[in-house]
Formats: sequence, C-alpha cells, structure tokens
Amino acid sequence: MFVILFGVFGGLIAGLVLSQFGADEMLINVLQPFLSEVELTTQHYYVAFGLLGLFLGIISFLKTK
Repeated sequence: MFVILFGVFGGLIAGLVLSQFGADEMLINVLQPFLSEVELTTQHYYVAFGLLGLFLGIISFLKTK
C-alpha cells in the first residue's frame, strides 16, 4: 500500500524537478488553448503530476500482487 503513496510523492518530486527547468510554464502554455474554460495554474500542474504518480503507484502495486 505504501507503493501507492510513494507513487504520489514521486510524481510531485518529478513535477518539482521539472519545474526548475521551466517545464511547468511550458506545459501550461501548451495545454491552455485546449482548456479555454479554465485558467491553468501551477497548482493544476502539481495536481496532474500527483495524480500521474498515483496511477503509476496503483499500477505498480497491482503488478506486484
């Protein structure tokens, strides 16, 4: 079960590292035209990476079971 939690933390850490290189602003600028109803912010960026880590953690957990 901790694998899922580590997946979320891993996703957030990956998002943090990538944001040091400006990937957060680049990703927001690329996706903003497709989601014109919502103004994307860095909070959305970190939630997306956290969810990505969560899904990868679940997949990893299910593979080891």
